[in-house]
Amino acid sequence: MRSVGGLLWGPLSDSIGRRRCVTLATALGIAGVAALMAAQEMPTLPILLAFILLYGAGFAAVTPVYVATAADHFAGRHTGKVFGVLDLGFGLGSAGGPWLAGYAFDATGSYGPALWMLIGSIAVSGTALFTAAGLRRR
Repeated sequence: MRSVGGLLWGPLSDSIGRRRCVTLATALGIAGVAALMAAQEMPTLPILLAFILLYGAGFAAVTPVYVATAADHFAGRHTGKVFGVLDLGFGLGSAGGPWLAGYAFDATGSYGPALWMLIGSIAVSGTALFTAAGLRRR
């Protein structure tokens, strides 16, 4: 999903706009996590496939759309520094997220709290990117 999304989301955000793509990707990601939550109660193949397709399509948009949005605003000599700072945030989330999810599972005996944290993270990052995409270019 990420490979295909990387090829599709960038050009799509060029044609329909970054904000529309962010909105769509955020909605797809949240719907995918909701499907995974539903699979906990009723683990059927269609629900798991819905998770894979929805979450995968939403997650696939992250890199091309955030890179394009950042390049829109910070093109030039400091673009590499900007991407370095952004990747630091992704790295911290990638390192801390699984640990935090494991802690939440150990504390509650359920992945529900971790999935709700994931939905919150998707909503916050989608809102931040949506806001950044709407700012006037420098």
